[in-house]
Amino acid sequence: MEIARKGSVRFKSCAIRKVEDIGERDVWDIEVEEDHSYLSSGFVNHNSSSRPNLQNIPKTAEFRKLFKAKPGYVLVDSDFAALELRILALVTGDEVMLKIFKDGVDPHSATAARMFNLPIEAVTKDSKERKIGKAINFGIAYGEGAKKLGDSLGVTKDEAQKYLDDWGRTYPTITAWIRETKRVLKETGKVRYSLGRERPLMGIFSNDSGLQAEAERQSVNTKIQGTGADCTSLSIARIGERLRQTFGEDNARIVVEIHDAIVSEVREDLAHKTKEIVIAEMTRQMPWLSDAIPLAVDCEIKHTLGDGLPDGPPKCQKSCCR
Repeated sequence: MEIARKGSVRFKSCAIRKVEDIGERDVWDIEVEEDHSYLSSGFVNHNSSSRPNLQNIPKTAEFRKLFKAKPGYVLVDSDFAALELRILALVTGDEVMLKIFKDGVDPHSATAARMFNLPIEAVTKDSKERKIGKAINFGIAYGEGAKKLGDSLGVTKDEAQKYLDDWGRTYPTITAWIRETKRVLKETGKVRYSLGRERPLMGIFSNDSGLQAEAERQSVNTKIQGTGADCTSLSIARIGERLRQTFGEDNARIVVEIHDAIVSEVREDLAHKTKEIVIAEMTRQMPWLSDAIPLAVDCEIKHTLGDGLPDGPPKCQKSCCR
């Protein structure tokens, strides 16, 4: 994958401080280093990379179009769809959320419809109710509480707590699972996820209520996002092996992972076959998840990472906008 030099770019990030400072050449080949330091504590909560850190590049066309396939090649950009919510449904066995995914309806609209007792047709994409449902759906996976939710929605903590209570009544099995996760943490000081790995969260034993609350947040977050990181890692291994066996490493290879997305660089004539392989491997059964609902993948063939993205400033990172 290459990065193109583009005069003046407004964005600053850990990936590239100033694009105009990278040199006089028009195009640079880049190799991304996978960062394995996160394994030092025995857990994986996010996969990571460095030099450059592509996890932090703004998700806008203006910036991501700087990252492009080399001549004669294209990028196959594949991203898990609603991965954290699907994991939440699978690990908890919540029948309400499982049915939403089995029926193929938008999970945020369905959540809002149930919370506010509305027909799902009345919940539009830009409605206030869907915005609230989406914020809580993502916020639960990140372990967010009433204060953080209130900040992201621009409402008081009491209003946010009412929304959380309504959400909890909508998904009672998930609510019970969250309580049990926190109870076990208080007893053992650790959380277990995926293939039996454990993460110690000793802040739960602190006299500082803030540290206790953070440990509780991390216990839920680790189970969901840690499992998601394992799904992505296994998919990378599966895809990499299939591409090597089918096309050879010079013709098709994974070049970077960005959060839940896996990006491969492939010869143009192999793009559609590669897309089929990628989707098949990412939706294959994960050994630590039940098969009650399948994982889903959005996959596109692109010339740059920015193809199909909106122009303009970086998107808000609050939970209601993720």
